[in-house]
Amino acid sequence: MIRQAALRDRFMRDGIGLRLGGLAANLARVASFCSNPDHKHVAASWSQEVIRLAGLIAEA
Repeated sequence: MIRQAALRDRFMRDGIGLRLGGLAANLARVASFCSNPDHKHVAASWSQEVIRLAGLIAEA
């Protein structure tokens, strides 16, 4: 839980442009992982992270 709070705090210190850029980079990673069937579990994990980060941006 402490790690999640630290990650959230670090993410929220950045400006909106950097946060959106990070979100875009994570979406590109998800797309890349989806191109290999062996990496579907990684894509699912990154997708959950993208959803969480998008929620933080929406709350700000």
